[in-house]
Amino acid sequence: MKKKIAIILPTQYDARRRPVYARRASANYNYTLPLLAALTPKDFDVEIIYERLEGVNFDAPYALAAITSITNTVSRAYDLADEFRKRGTPVALGGYHVSALPEEAAPHADAVVIGEAEPVWEALIDDVRHGTIQPVYRSDRFTRMEQLPVPRYDLMKQHLFYSEVYPVEATRGCPCRCEYCSVTGFYGAKFRHRPVEEVLEHIDATGSRFISFVDDNIISDRRYALELFRAMKSRNIRFVAQSTLDLADDDDLLTAACDAGLRFVWCGVESLSRPVLEEAGRRVNRDVETFERRVRRLRSRGIVVASFFMVGFDNDTAETYAEIEDFVMRNRIVPGMNLITPFPGTEFWNKAEAAGRIMHRDWWRYTGYETVYKPLNMTVEEQNTLYRTLLCRLFSPRANVRRFAAAAVGGIAEGKFLHPPGRVRLQYERLAHRARGRPRFLVTGRRRGDAFGPSLYF
Repeated sequence: MKKKIAIILPTQYDARRRPVYARRASANYNYTLPLLAALTPKDFDVEIIYERLEGVNFDAPYALAAITSITNTVSRAYDLADEFRKRGTPVALGGYHVSALPEEAAPHADAVVIGEAEPVWEALIDDVRHGTIQPVYRSDRFTRMEQLPVPRYDLMKQHLFYSEVYPVEATRGCPCRCEYCSVTGFYGAKFRHRPVEEVLEHIDATGSRFISFVDDNIISDRRYALELFRAMKSRNIRFVAQSTLDLADDDDLLTAACDAGLRFVWCGVESLSRPVLEEAGRRVNRDVETFERRVRRLRSRGIVVASFFMVGFDNDTAETYAEIEDFVMRNRIVPGMNLITPFPGTEFWNKAEAAGRIMHRDWWRYTGYETVYKPLNMTVEEQNTLYRTLLCRLFSPRANVRRFAAAAVGGIAEGKFLHPPGRVRLQYERLAHRARGRPRFLVTGRRRGDAFGPSLYF
């Protein structure tokens, strides 16, 4: 009988440190789990576990429990690891947070993986096979993007998710070096990309028309992005990606992206305040008029625009929050809204820790939904109140319907995002454990009981 390895994505804790569970989630964007499963030798069975949706069986006879996490889930990861080890199951911990603070993770694990797992995964599994697991597996180089295996999409348990969408990776790395971001520290500042023919192979392997690229900026290398989009045109897919708003100003690239199937784009705006952007080391997106022109341009091509914003910088004021609300409502974009959070491994963390501004290390509270470091120009209570008030305004039922109407005009309802015969279904949900009780709308396309396209959480 083959030995079995469990690759686990832990859930997070709520404010009272209770694990959060759900029956289903909107869509499955996690790429790490199926990729690690594909890298595992064939003489092992692999099980992918999404703890939030299915729980964990600590008594299963796993040869290894490999747990990946980020900062707001690492506390749960440590507790899972402790439970497995009580039962004699070896544990490997990895991910952004563990790589930043391996000495913190070490007491909870038989092995700590530092950096990208691909270069060391084979050695770890071989040591599991022979019972010689080492305490540290440190990746001394970045992963070569060529000839990585096709992820085990067959193990992704899509029945646990409302919508059929599969994660695909084309590139890694980001040269922006934003102080608050973990990407450059973990993946490096040099842009790496996978051969276009391999990306197409992975898209084909999903067996789906609905793809989400996990790249941090899919157009970082214009020449590569143009080649990729043109090659994807024949696949007749619909996809979501992250990009800068520069995409709107490049006619050739935008046309190729639309022809390839781009229907939803996440863009990092961060702030509308020049002093805040300079404080954050953000070197793009510094003109509100340009923002708005680019948003209109993308929407005119049938692309839904979603933008990440962060508040809580030292230069933020009550007026900053009001400006963001006005901008989001006026342009009817889908907002991602978080309080800036000092994550270990970032320059922002280093500066905040050196200044004595870190309030605590209750990692389950590092969600981006509450203040975890000392503000300079207002109290913690004032900052949290401003943020939560902004959320309530931006995600009110009225605001959500306005955004949906704008998206429909941009092309979703006509089938440019959802499959043409699909009808648009609007389902109202409240997820109080994560969003502090704010309402959210779920939009999916349905035909013959099938989901068409990623869910859009407004």
